[in-house]
Amino acid sequence: MFSLTKNGKKKTIPMSSKLRQTLLELYKIKNNNKYVFTNPYTGTKYNDIKKCFKTVCKLAGVKNLRFHDLRHTGATRMVAAGVPLPVVKQILNHASIQTTMRYAHTMREQEISAVEALANFNA
Repeated sequence: MFSLTKNGKKKTIPMSSKLRQTLLELYKIKNNNKYVFTNPYTGTKYNDIKKCFKTVCKLAGVKNLRFHDLRHTGATRMVAAGVPLPVVKQILNHASIQTTMRYAHTMREQEISAVEALANFNA
């Protein structure tokens, strides 16, 4: 899958096998409509994913979630799963590792694990 970056360059984005399978299932359910997110009233594509996202959040009763928050969640979960920070940086297409570090928030479990590793260190 690819997208255009802020500067208009083409960027290839890796896709998990789970996402691929989900998209294929949606494709079949939607009678081979090439658009995943369609307006439920018109059946046409959304021109702005953020507008669609707002609608979906409203219907789901989710408040105070911005579309961009999903990048932070993705980065945090990748780091929590042990993905090296340089790989996360590459996936998010950041120019610097410092930017990626602002996205990848630590989770309480990681902090506890780090302190326990220090406590169990044998020098």
